[in-house]
Amino acid sequence: MLKHEPSGIEIDLSLAGRPFEREVIERAVERSVRGVSFRVATPEDIVVMKAIAMRPRDIADIGAILEAGHELDLTRVRGLLKAFTEALGDDFLARRRRRSARAPASAKEMISVPRHHQGDAPSE
Repeated sequence: MLKHEPSGIEIDLSLAGRPFEREVIERAVERSVRGVSFRVATPEDIVVMKAIAMRPRDIADIGAILEAGHELDLTRVRGLLKAFTEALGDDFLARRRRRSARAPASAKEMISVPRHHQGDAPSE
């Protein structure tokens, strides 16, 4: 996290070392503020990154994205979260579930992933 001292604005930077991060950069959209153009991650990709980190601030940010009324591709969000959960294993899944217990219902529903892993039979 970087902070622009004169304004107090915090900026997250990623060096795109992982395939998902490279994809985030490829999917980024151009925005302009006060005549300065820059690329930002899509709301879906921001939600995925925040759902992985799942700190209290991230949970609040996910809620703010939902409240802002963005049309989100929930299939993409859930698919990516499922893939991360499977790749990172049970410890990650347990940590995510503990942290998500504090999330608002709307955020929980959006970022929920199936409880089974690849190769496991879904519970009925």
